[in-house]
Amino acid sequence: MSIGFDQYECDCTRTGFYGENCSTPEFLTRIKLLLKPTPNTVHYILTHFKGVWNIVNNIPFLRNSIMKYVLTCKYKSLRSSASSKENNAF
Repeated sequence: MSIGFDQYECDCTRTGFYGENCSTPEFLTRIKLLLKPTPNTVHYILTHFKGVWNIVNNIPFLRNSIMKYVLTCKYKSLRSSASSKENNAF
């Protein structure tokens, strides 16, 4: 939201963040960010623990949920790397 020529005010409604630039996480958002695994951790879990994956693959709800999460993450990472290459191209 513009307030003047050199000032603005961020609308942080329903983002889970607050502050001048919507950069400070609220309590629950901070906990969620702390518990979210890094991409390297997710990759390690997905490529190891064969016994656990045999069990997960036999439970359709778990299998579908995990596959949806993995495919969504892969799509986002491919999209972000493609857009960064486009932005860096001269």
